[in-house]
Amino acid sequence: MTRHTAALALVLVLALGVTACPAPPAGDPPDPGSSSGEDTQGTSTSATSATTGPADSTGESTGESTGESTGESAGEGEHCELHQVPTGCAPGLKCMPYSNDGSSGWNDTGCFPIDPNAVGLYEPCAWVGGPFSGYDDCGDDAYCLDYTGDGGTCQGLCIDDGDGVGGAATCEDPSAVGGYGCQECFCTCERGCHPLDPAACLPTEGCYAADPSVLDFICIVDGSGDMGTYGDPCEYVNGCDPGLACLDAGEVPDCTGGSLCCTPFCDVTAPNTCPGAAQGQECVSWWEGAVAPPGYEDLGICIVPG
Repeated sequence: MTRHTAALALVLVLALGVTACPAPPAGDPPDPGSSSGEDTQGTSTSATSATTGPADSTGESTGESTGESTGESAGEGEHCELHQVPTGCAPGLKCMPYSNDGSSGWNDTGCFPIDPNAVGLYEPCAWVGGPFSGYDDCGDDAYCLDYTGDGGTCQGLCIDDGDGVGGAATCEDPSAVGGYGCQECFCTCERGCHPLDPAACLPTEGCYAADPSVLDFICIVDGSGDMGTYGDPCEYVNGCDPGLACLDAGEVPDCTGGSLCCTPFCDVTAPNTCPGAAQGQECVSWWEGAVAPPGYEDLGICIVPG
């Protein structure tokens, strides 16, 4: 593992979150490189799904878990085994991570209706009753990743060997890789990308550093908001604009505050175009001291070499 990837060990707070994973933003100081997103409990204005959600769509989930199923198949709101095959849900229901107490974070899994007009992976989606309610218009083995209510995209959930601990995870999208981003989080299907390819991810996403045991870089929702340009302070791996990384302030000459700041990726085979070149910043290989994966040999990062 290189100095840069070690500094950015990914905790997928944005996309992942059952047991032990905080909701974004978590409040506790994150590890450098953890991901963030807007957490809004407001009503989804784009929720036009045919799926019947909770009666109260003010952002508080009303679908509290009714406990263990008493039959062979679990009904709506009853507990299920995410990732296992079968999950235990009755026909027409899918197993989803959700909040069983209306809080801002996933803390349980339950069976929820599959929208009869479900949208596909990576297509625009909408939740009903809040981002952690369990109700959305994505298909089976997918959930709607949307924290603002302005519209999200359907993200794949892993289908593994049934042990519930990230065994032989498979994904509906054959190009995606399943992985657990933090502690005992649920498994999501991540798409690999190259930070120097602006078309690698969806318009709402960026290509950010990930856990190298899964993928080196994955598409994550851009959580930078109005910040995220060169020199801006950051706290999370996706707190910078696409094409930039959140690194130690000492490597970013124009850092405007904080211990971490945004700096751009660069091409080590091209002339030095780093914005801090006048202050000694250079395009240094991201893989400093390690062998780059095939196709990533040209990837560099603008830093002041130590």
